[in-house]
Amino acid sequence: MGGDSWLPLLRAISDGASHSAEELTATMAIPIADINLQIETLRGLGLSVLGNPNKGFQLPYPIDLLDAAELIVSLPEWCHERIVSYEVAGQVDSSNTRLLAQPTPEDGQVRVFLAEYQTAGRGRRDRTWVSPPASGICLSLAVGIGGTPSDLAALPLALGVATRRALTKLGLEPIGLKWPNDLVADGKLAGILVELRHDADNRLHLVAGLGLNYRLPKSQSAAMTDKWSDIFGMSDGAPPSRKELVQQILPEWVSALDIFMLQGLAPFLMEFRLADVCMNQQVELVSESSTTHGVCRGIADDGCLLLQSGGETHRIIAGDISLRPAKAERWPRRDLIAWWANK
Repeated sequence: MGGDSWLPLLRAISDGASHSAEELTATMAIPIADINLQIETLRGLGLSVLGNPNKGFQLPYPIDLLDAAELIVSLPEWCHERIVSYEVAGQVDSSNTRLLAQPTPEDGQVRVFLAEYQTAGRGRRDRTWVSPPASGICLSLAVGIGGTPSDLAALPLALGVATRRALTKLGLEPIGLKWPNDLVADGKLAGILVELRHDADNRLHLVAGLGLNYRLPKSQSAAMTDKWSDIFGMSDGAPPSRKELVQQILPEWVSALDIFMLQGLAPFLMEFRLADVCMNQQVELVSESSTTHGVCRGIADDGCLLLQSGGETHRIIAGDISLRPAKAERWPRRDLIAWWANK
């Protein structure tokens, strides 16, 4: 079995209750052997499915799967009217890739794609972004642009601010921002990836993707080399639903894209700077060929990183580089994020 054939079974056990193999067979009208195969598939994707064919199967906690029809009607009317296609898929390679393969939206139109699981989700520098099904938000949004804004490389900063706004409205704080595309709490919470292509009419097809950790299984987070955080962990076990998160984030993103295309980064600068976890911190700027040590002095008005090193302040353009804390530093720092959150 391939693709997302496991999705109906996941829906059947998503309530967290125990379901016997016989019950699942009757509900789904497939043989017990196929039920067992799909259970193993879910486990292989990183989900902790408890039980066995004799005792029944269950998830350790309920999960809420996304539904396109429910989500689209729950959006503000102005946002709903902008969206010309809205899809929620079970398993895809990458939500960004799927939107880039679709026709470029007309002016004012937006395409939206969400996935429960990505086999080839990407971050910057072609790093993979993988999480078990329904353990995060994999959201991509596409628009068409007639021209090319001068500071387009700074768009992830604006979308980071927009995402932080949405999460704060749901009571999720403190949340910091890290140049050029991350949101952090007590570890990395989310990442943003913007990709572009020119269509046959030389219009710009822009796709922005968000990978947001919702509830990572302990087995998943324990295997990660970097420090991570998720919505569940920062909400004292009573998080907003994944549906509520999408309902808040999508309008903020559409609005932020509109504002950015007209005014650039300027309307987002103050919020980013207040939440910048790198500001005045010892950092390492890592590329494929070198590592530069220095002190982060924030971002310039066009979104470039300001790095003080060797007695000079250098402007760094976002590209195939990573910004990390120096070994002596430990951030995101809860004290600084909390202070910024109250400004």
